[in-house]
Amino acid sequence: MKAPISSIVVKQKSLELGFHKVGIALVDEGENTDEERQRLQRWLDKGYQADMGWMANPKRQDIRAAMPEVKSLICVAINYYTPHQARAVPNMRKSLATAGDGIIIKSCTKN
Repeated sequence: MKAPISSIVVKQKSLELGFHKVGIALVDEGENTDEERQRLQRWLDKGYQADMGWMANPKRQDIRAAMPEVKSLICVAINYYTPHQARAVPNMRKSLATAGDGIIIKSCTKN
């Protein structure tokens, strides 16, 4: 088993890679409630996912359906109104969506 990496190291590396914001969320066993699924469905129904059709996949409603072993999620964002360029992260697929406040939400999943 690999030694865990501290959240400080993950956040520092994310910022070094060019992301402007980074957060880490714990994935709890009973966390994904019907209310949360309904909230996600309303968000999707409004078209907020832009051209990211994969977000409507039912497996996306519970991260454990795609990655049963997941313990935490790392969320990163880039403000695309700046001249900074994000560097590619090897071995990761990337999807971008424009949020109303000028932030690009970057979603990375295992290949």
